[in-house]
Amino acid sequence: MKQKRQDYIFPVKGQWIVGWNWVGFDSHRDAYSQEYAFDLFRIGDRPPEEGVEKPNSMDPSYGEEIIAIADGRVASCFDGVPDNPAVGEGLPKEEIKEIIDKNNSSLPAGAGNHVILQHDSGEYSFYAHMIPGSLCVKKGEEVKQGQVLGLVGNSGNSDGPHLHYQLMDGSDYFTARGLPCHFTNVRNLFGEPMEIVDVDNSPVWAE
Repeated sequence: MKQKRQDYIFPVKGQWIVGWNWVGFDSHRDAYSQEYAFDLFRIGDRPPEEGVEKPNSMDPSYGEEIIAIADGRVASCFDGVPDNPAVGEGLPKEEIKEIIDKNNSSLPAGAGNHVILQHDSGEYSFYAHMIPGSLCVKKGEEVKQGQVLGLVGNSGNSDGPHLHYQLMDGSDYFTARGLPCHFTNVRNLFGEPMEIVDVDNSPVWAE
């Protein structure tokens, strides 16, 4: 039986802020596959501070588990991009160019370490900016819903530790169409079910 969109669970657990989604002033909609993408930031005791450089390990998102939203197969994955040195500090331009040239693609430089899962619904989920060496899966591997894929990091085009998530209608990040994603286990600030996260900078709780 094919899994339906409403069978998807959130890619992380606990309390998070959903930012840069399609309804916000700042969004990912300038990229075709990222039309409904969003970034996830863990709510913790050490909230991000704008313009302040600090070690990745001090950020509440860093090292949190990323999980598969549904059963699937690893269509592709990449590991080997170093984390940015700190919150607010990126890799040198020369190192970024080397990553692009070495892999003949700009995707690792942008997404960092990432995983793309193919689901029985024919849809693909994309998880980016993982800690190098934290990926728990490999290409072609079958995974179960809720299985850990890797850890939230600060690799690629990232200002600080967070998970970039999106759903697509194909496996190619550059040509696939972005899709809205419906979840079964998300609640809003008032404890009400929130099937689709359509409020920018919205605090959510995933069971």
